[in-house]
Amino acid sequence: MKSIFSVFLLLVCCSTFAFNDEDCNGESGTTRSQACVATQTGRVLDRKLNVKYKKIVATYKEQGLDKELRLLTAAQRAWIVYRDKLCEFENQAIGGSNSVSWSHCIARLTETRLNELNEIQGD
Repeated sequence: MKSIFSVFLLLVCCSTFAFNDEDCNGESGTTRSQACVATQTGRVLDRKLNVKYKKIVATYKEQGLDKELRLLTAAQRAWIVYRDKLCEFENQAIGGSNSVSWSHCIARLTETRLNELNEIQGD
């Protein structure tokens, strides 16, 4: 089980959701500012998602729900691939290499997944 969880953490850490830290001040209204805000929002949501996922994993381990844990892990891995591919598609559909579109997509899908995990845990 530890190896499954380690693989998941590696996927999350090394996914295309990695962005450089930057300060969003000083460029209000610019495309770069919009991308920065979306990126930071995505980071916050990603951290919340990871905390929620770890809580569910811990609960499942504690309760001995091995099958549910395997299914959740598989679903989370598939979701990461889905998120990245959908955002790649959406970004390409509007002309490609649009950091605002990409960042908003990542944030939107991460928030949706966080809500799904909240439902799973009954929050």
